[in-house]
Amino acid sequence: MCTVTYLPLPEQGFIVTSTRDEKTIRKPALPPEKYNVHGRQVYFPRDTDAGGTWISASPGGHTLCLLNG
Repeated sequence: MCTVTYLPLPEQGFIVTSTRDEKTIRKPALPPEKYNVHGRQVYFPRDTDAGGTWISASPGGHTLCLLNG
């Protein structure tokens, strides 16, 4: 089971964490890096098998986390 934790900070912002519960036969994800997606900077780890991601953040303050059920 994947788990997401959201912790709002008292003054401003938040901390978000995500565990990636995948089959052990899958390769580990690549560490987060800066990518350019449609002209925008986005930071995310990349899945080495599928090439996508499940969590990302942008310098503008947007954070996205994808969960499936």
